[in-house]
Amino acid sequence: MAVKGLTAPMQVQRPTELLERTLPLARFAAALEGLQTRPSQGACLLISGEAGIGKTSLLRQCRQLAPVGLQWLQGACEPWPLPLPMGPLIDFADALPPSLAHAVRSGAPLRDVLGGLLELVRDTRRTTVLVIDDVQWADTATLDVLRFVARRLDGTRTLLVLAYRDDAIAADHPLRGVLGSIPREKIQRIELQPLTRTAVEGWAQRSGHSDPAEVWRVTGGNPFYVAEMLTCDPGQLPTTVRDTVLARAARLPAAWREVLDWVCIEPVCLELQVLAAVQPTLANALVPGVADDLLKFDEQGVSFRHDLARQALLTALLPARRRQLHGALLQALDGFAATAARRVHHALQAGRDDDVARWTPRAAAEAAQAGEHRQAAALYSQALVDGTHPDRALWLEARAHARLLINEHAGAIADRHAALALAQQRADIDGIARNQAWLGRLHWMRDGDLHLAVPWVDAAIHGLEAQPPGPVLAQACSARAHLALVAKDLASTQEWGERAVQAAQAQGDDQALACSLNTLGTARVLAGALETGLDQLQQSLDIATRRHFHEDVARARLNLFVVLVVARRFDAGLLHADVGVAYSEQHGLDVFTVRLRVRRALALLMVGQWALAQADLSEIAQHHTPAPREAAACDFVAALLALRRGERGARAWLTRAVDQMHQHQVELWFMHTAAALAEAAWLADDPSAAAAALSSVGPLPDRRRCNELAVWARRCGVDIAVRVGLPLEVATEVAAEVATEVATEAPAELATEPEQGVRQAAQGWQALGCPYEQALALMEGDAQDLRQALELLESLGAAAAARLARRRLRELGERTVPRGQYAHARQDPLGLTAREREVLELLAKGLANREVGAALHRSERTVEKHVAALLVKLNARDRHAAVRRLTENQVLRS
Repeated sequence: MAVKGLTAPMQVQRPTELLERTLPLARFAAALEGLQTRPSQGACLLISGEAGIGKTSLLRQCRQLAPVGLQWLQGACEPWPLPLPMGPLIDFADALPPSLAHAVRSGAPLRDVLGGLLELVRDTRRTTVLVIDDVQWADTATLDVLRFVARRLDGTRTLLVLAYRDDAIAADHPLRGVLGSIPREKIQRIELQPLTRTAVEGWAQRSGHSDPAEVWRVTGGNPFYVAEMLTCDPGQLPTTVRDTVLARAARLPAAWREVLDWVCIEPVCLELQVLAAVQPTLANALVPGVADDLLKFDEQGVSFRHDLARQALLTALLPARRRQLHGALLQALDGFAATAARRVHHALQAGRDDDVARWTPRAAAEAAQAGEHRQAAALYSQALVDGTHPDRALWLEARAHARLLINEHAGAIADRHAALALAQQRADIDGIARNQAWLGRLHWMRDGDLHLAVPWVDAAIHGLEAQPPGPVLAQACSARAHLALVAKDLASTQEWGERAVQAAQAQGDDQALACSLNTLGTARVLAGALETGLDQLQQSLDIATRRHFHEDVARARLNLFVVLVVARRFDAGLLHADVGVAYSEQHGLDVFTVRLRVRRALALLMVGQWALAQADLSEIAQHHTPAPREAAACDFVAALLALRRGERGARAWLTRAVDQMHQHQVELWFMHTAAALAEAAWLADDPSAAAAALSSVGPLPDRRRCNELAVWARRCGVDIAVRVGLPLEVATEVAAEVATEVATEAPAELATEPEQGVRQAAQGWQALGCPYEQALALMEGDAQDLRQALELLESLGAAAAARLARRRLRELGERTVPRGQYAHARQDPLGLTAREREVLELLAKGLANREVGAALHRSERTVEKHVAALLVKLNARDRHAAVRRLTENQVLRS
């Protein structure tokens, strides 16, 4: 069963009010108000929706909101084989006049009941609401009563409310005739829709569910299924759902119950042609309207409306019956173009071991090609149950690659070791070298330990050098170039990269060529040959795109993004990041998705798009399981963002995150960890901590890093020697930079006048699109500069630096210092005022501006202003993006 459960037993938090039902409630209230203002305008309100959509719950809420003095009469129909005549009227007989109550209870002739009922609804001394629930099960006499009353609502103060399942009434259902007889001008409709994904996942999160997305997937937003699933223990199907679904199925004709058996064993959709192949006689039984509350039909075939209903029927099948159905369906699929994965599913359930062995490797390869690498790894695991198969080594390598792409590095290393042992047994030189080269890459990715990684790749190259050149040599040289790059040995990187490119070109191996050009181009950019390096990175991307080498496309996008941001070309770099994230997600490349999102979050932090930065971090927290090294990087960026926002405990969090970065040998090239620690110390007015962080830095590989730390040393008032490889005069080097970089990185003392240097630096950062750095530069100027800095910091939500700017303004004797955000906004994780927080939470429930205004007793225009302010603060395009921002923040902080 595919139900994912909860991390621990918990109490389901049921909503205190109906989710996303404000508009239906408002329509009901408007209908009642119409009876009060226009007493002779009785009406009929039709409430429809699928089973479990919440019609009865809505009626209950309507009754609670109805004004005092109103007469509420409510009854419900039942799905009995021989329903009691006028059964729903018996439910409220106690509230009827004695003579009418007696006629209803005694089963008097219909004419006796109609007369008394007509007298009741025409009594205009008070408003009457006459509710009949589940009208799709109404008996003939009840339908006659409803037809009679509905056509005589003129001149009354009666609201006739009929609630029914629209998926349970076919075109020829008797209720259709009743509804068609009601004057059109008297009808008002409320069509209840499933809850949105935002509402379902929010409810699941508040209830402590471990996988809110799974709750949405299996329930489709049906409130009944959602509520029951959230009461369920991990891995179990809710008993109430099972009983309800089986009860519905039991009322169907025998042929339809057999159809349900066939459809429930197919996880997605059963084609009608396949059903006809296994049971030709069933095709004639599929007439619309019979089982529409359970099944849906489209051009693909027939499937269940909700996966929980499918699971309920599947668990009710006896094991022997289930195996028989799966076996017959597997055999029938031979005549159709079914996927290998689908055949494996039915073969496993039918207990057909030969068919499992036959189709599993093909299914795994199909899954990998489609980007379903997690499924591919699982399918290869199934294939590897056969410990003697001649293709075992190939399957181990394939599973290792799939595990790498979903960040399961430990499993990938184990698979490579097992494949290496098999290659050694067979004296397969290429197999040995290929697995050794991959072990070097994997150990670096998991452990960040070059002393462990490099010997593996060197052994691979040594073993191949005695052989004629082949494709594996290009792959091994490319791996060696990559390890040299992460070791910041740019000379060796270019040497190995050139050798890898030549070997790949000689063998016509485009994949090795794409990978090698990627590494070589990155090294050349970092060595100062920007345009040459970018050209080689673009060549790598072009080859990989043309040949559909998915991982190499993602790697090229990642490195193009990184080197462009390092070169301060933010717009071009972020464009590669955006395309790369979308591409990696499309092809299931979790390893690249996470790396791109972490680094994009830091780049977005640099260009002042903090809401989007947190959205990336939240996406990782909610939908990915990063490897330890990437988890450390993600934690660092999240802590830095929290620090700048002035959140409590952020400095200690950043210190722990930096320790983890150092432990895992992780570096983000956009920012040195010592600079982050110096910033934290500066914000806390702790120069000794800044000195400790900056003085611990050894020689740096490039002058940009040197300048970054030199600026922080001067800003913190720390006298340290910042080194970059060879002795370097910081001022001389900075003076040789491009104009904007002179402005951004030159110490203010280099300018003729300090204020001129401050403003020159601020203008440089502004030109680059880095408002936070612009504000920090302005903070070293006069009162006018400080006020401009404070305005920038407030717009970013940079509460920590803003507090420092306000303090410095007071120290300069400024009397009118802006107070900053309201107290609630300073404490709110999103920087919202109390009213803005209320508005956002109501938007998350699906309310429109008018409905939010009604809930807060404010005008719609006022709400529009609050929503506009929210979108600006959250850097969100629309209200849906703002709601996602709220959900993401809740997930990240949890």
